[in-house]
Amino acid sequence: MSDSVEPKVSVIIPAYNRESYIGQTVDSVLGQTYQNIELIVVDDGSSDGTRQILEQYGNKLLLLEHEQRANKGQSAAINLGLKNAVGHYIAILDSDDYWHPDKIKMQVDFLEQNPDVGLVYGNGEGVNADGEYLYDIYSDSHYEENKPANVLMDCYFLVPNNALVRKSVFDKVGGFDESLRSAQDHDMAIRIAEVTKLAYINYKWFYYRRHGQSI
Repeated sequence: MSDSVEPKVSVIIPAYNRESYIGQTVDSVLGQTYQNIELIVVDDGSSDGTRQILEQYGNKLLLLEHEQRANKGQSAAINLGLKNAVGHYIAILDSDDYWHPDKIKMQVDFLEQNPDVGLVYGNGEGVNADGEYLYDIYSDSHYEENKPANVLMDCYFLVPNNALVRKSVFDKVGGFDESLRSAQDHDMAIRIAEVTKLAYINYKWFYYRRHGQSI
């Protein structure tokens, strides 16, 4: 199907030493019911078997790295992916999490029908290292108020993992802050909330893995 019928979605996965999980993460993108996806994985200097696993996917994904395979942190890895992304929409997925097969299709359908919305996010489940259910991310009473101050006080949605964002929004707010080794997603969420309308769909379409190496 052509881009004029089905807009391209660029999915960016920053990966660092995730050999135990990266296969399931990548497979959850390749298994999406939405077809017009380019998958970009940035190997952020992994020293375990992550790189070898990624190379096995061949041309199913675009595998990038920093010069001399340096480890520069998640922000720099995502920014490298953004510089190479050509999609109309951008989705970011942490290398130990994974998606429901209909996530991208449902989000694209919503954004296509709501041109005033720049970011849509949805519900999900926290899971343990083995993918077993722990808790729901949001209660049934959650709704989006579109108040940037709320995002400032509580980073309640995840730019990586549960959001789909128009590329034009990233063009407006710029890349992730590479001086931050953590909380860079909170910083980005605030910046996005200040320039565009947000929307929430109460459907569980992502799985947020909690394990000993989680930040």
